[in-house]
Amino acid sequence: MNNPIISWRSSSKKYQFLNKVGQIVSFTKIHTATTDFSRNVPYYVGVINFGKNIKTIGQIVNESRKEIKIGQKVIGIIRLGKKVEPNEVVEYLVKFKTQ
Repeated sequence: MNNPIISWRSSSKKYQFLNKVGQIVSFTKIHTATTDFSRNVPYYVGVINFGKNIKTIGQIVNESRKEIKIGQKVIGIIRLGKKVEPNEVVEYLVKFKTQ
């Protein structure tokens, strides 16, 4: 079960890339995932560069279905994290949408 206090305390770091534009440095396509993310396979995870030596790792949401490329611009958006039980806290994550 998710802990709402821990989730709230980590939110300032969690959302720091929301609405920020970065570039894909590296990426991979995930074909097999844990049960938490199995409904999303296949999906992409990449290293995103925001300049000034600021990088993060995150899921790349490719709604346009175009080929993902290194150097492609992405923007931080909010998406639902994993599927939760009715008594659990719904957690939202910053993922990166291709532009």
